[in-house]
Amino acid sequence: MGFIYAMLPMWVFAANVMLQIALSRYVFCSSLLKATLTSFSIGLGALLLLEGFFFGVIKSMVPLADMFGYAMLHMLTYISLGYCYVHFVNLGETARRIRLMRELYEAPGGLSREQILSKYNAAVILENRIGRLLTNEQIRREGGRYFIQRRFMIVTALGIVALKKFLLGKSSERE
Repeated sequence: MGFIYAMLPMWVFAANVMLQIALSRYVFCSSLLKATLTSFSIGLGALLLLEGFFFGVIKSMVPLADMFGYAMLHMLTYISLGYCYVHFVNLGETARRIRLMRELYEAPGGLSREQILSKYNAAVILENRIGRLLTNEQIRREGGRYFIQRRFMIVTALGIVALKKFLLGKSSERE
């Protein structure tokens, strides 16, 4: 019982990853971010429920203060694993070097410099990002200007910055 409880954040995190894969393939087909955040939230809720279950099972064996400490450690471990996983997924989806390597791998005849530059110049990248934001209705265009339409990504970005500050002690790579 002690080993199962000690490894609880890892078990829940493994289930989180499997759920994220299922959600991204079958429910949120076009939104990896929604699938990742949904599975993380469900996992966090499951972790809280399991903490309550274990509290009921082993409360006579472990002092209350220790149980609280273990629960906090489990929460911090799960959140840290989730933070790393989000960035791992993001790395595979958005890192230009990884995308370039994948595109070169998928092009048996190789790609010319012109073909690569047509996909990776700043104007194309900016247009693609703005296009995704418009398609996902996160921004809107009025009179040639762009405005935030949904605050979800802002809240997500601020949450990631807060986690980075908490876990790494800095809010950006430039600090």
